[in-house]
Amino acid sequence: ESKTELLKLAEKFKATVLESNAKAVVLELTGDEEHLAKVFEALQAHGILEVVRTGTIAIQRGGHLLI
Repeated sequence: ESKTELLKLAEKFKATVLESNAKAVVLELTGDEEHLAKVFEALQAHGILEVVRTGTIAIQRGGHLLI
């Protein structure tokens, strides 16, 4: 039941489910600070075990720099 709830929250916040098994659910999220704060607040009841964050990144694509 809790896992179903968690997956619904992931869908609501447009998270990508990278892995889902009996022990854990791994989500990938992108967004600004406000969006991520809302997601973390919603997920607190489910017990966040680990968060890995990066800052702004740049990607070279087709001769254009995307930031």
